[in-house]
Amino acid sequence: MPDIALLIDIAELYDVDIREILDGERKSEKMDQNTKETLQKVADFADVEKQKLLKKVRIISIIGLASLIIALLMESYAANSSVPLYEVIKGVCFGFAVGTMIVSVLYTTGLLAIIKEKRRKDMRIVAIVCSSLVFICILIAAILSL
Repeated sequence: MPDIALLIDIAELYDVDIREILDGERKSEKMDQNTKETLQKVADFADVEKQKLLKKVRIISIIGLASLIIALLMESYAANSSVPLYEVIKGVCFGFAVGTMIVSVLYTTGLLAIIKEKRRKDMRIVAIVCSSLVFICILIAAILSL
């Protein structure tokens, strides 16, 4: 099934009604202008939502990548560092990079959208679990770097 934004273009190209494409049957009537406008609004809304999601994923990914680069630079330039604070910062950067990867996966798989639809109580539980996972990743990375 093509993206909903493409249905309007396909319908106009072949001079058929969108319902004909969806039903898989040829009908004799032309596309209704109201139906076309409604579907155009739905397609525009879907595009806006996709752009918002893509922007969030980009920001999260850039932050994670920056954290990973910082941690790798710290690892390569001071491999034998005996300063505990330096090692903790490096571990936190590694942990933060892993945490942002987890969040990116949740965004791109649609699990966050499913979570968002749940009741408020469920949201608190999921937020606590996700926060705990990120904290555990940061803690493990910090411990391993000591």
